[in-house]
Amino acid sequence: MEFVSTENFDSDAEKVMWDAIKMAFESEPGYCWHNYPITSMSGPRLVPDILILHPVWGLNVIEVKGCFINNVEAIAGPIWYMRNWYEDQMAPLQQADKHMWAIVDRLKEFRYGILRDDNGYCKLTHRSFVALPFITEQEWREKFGSNLAEPKWQSIFSTNLEPGELKNRLSNVPIRKQGAITEDEWNAAIAVLMGSEALQTIPRRPSKRDNNKASMLRQVEEMMRAFDLQQHKVAVQTPAGPQRIRGLAGTGKTVVLAQKAAFMHVNYPDCSPFDHFGSSVIN
Repeated sequence: MEFVSTENFDSDAEKVMWDAIKMAFESEPGYCWHNYPITSMSGPRLVPDILILHPVWGLNVIEVKGCFINNVEAIAGPIWYMRNWYEDQMAPLQQADKHMWAIVDRLKEFRYGILRDDNGYCKLTHRSFVALPFITEQEWREKFGSNLAEPKWQSIFSTNLEPGELKNRLSNVPIRKQGAITEDEWNAAIAVLMGSEALQTIPRRPSKRDNNKASMLRQVEEMMRAFDLQQHKVAVQTPAGPQRIRGLAGTGKTVVLAQKAAFMHVNYPDCSPFDHFGSSVIN
């Protein structure tokens, strides 16, 4: 699995969860992002704590909360009433669901519905979780009994962070299993999550043969319409000082810089990149 952390960790809990996921899933296929901003179709900026895209388990959104058991005073439905916390109440699963459905909407609308089945559902399975890396499941049950505030499988406690247990928690989910997806569908999902869907062009008439010049041109165009992992990391990871983006003509330098500018503006709309981040130079 490829791991992309776009910012410093906002809390120790996020770092603990991130390290646990890296240890559990490093040999798995797919991608994992930390604090990667997603803009929903209606416009608001959403930043899931951790986002996992897996070819079998689909889309997984994890909301991480660094509270201890004494910080959670009471639970009523989806609402958690907090004590000595930065807010009086919170609804972490609803927050994770909001991020998840915003991404699902984008997946379903991409490239003429390539990721939408005949019933209008997203072909990728999608799940949301709440991670509590500083609370054990035993502590929770002693205080709240069987009230987990959400189905048990959607809660990840500190006792679920060992690689085998964490992999089992995310893979064995009692909801609709994902069917087999094609390579084109998988690449389309990656394009949406990496933000390269904006590079799509007007579809060309398919070639009658697979080995002629027109067919080869179509294949090259398909490759150019998506970021590779290195381009994506350059675009979304911000260095502390000046950065130089180098490459041959037509390798995507301008597109990478444009995405970097957009990414920085989404995260810091009132900040000039020259004031805080140095500068990026293309040559």
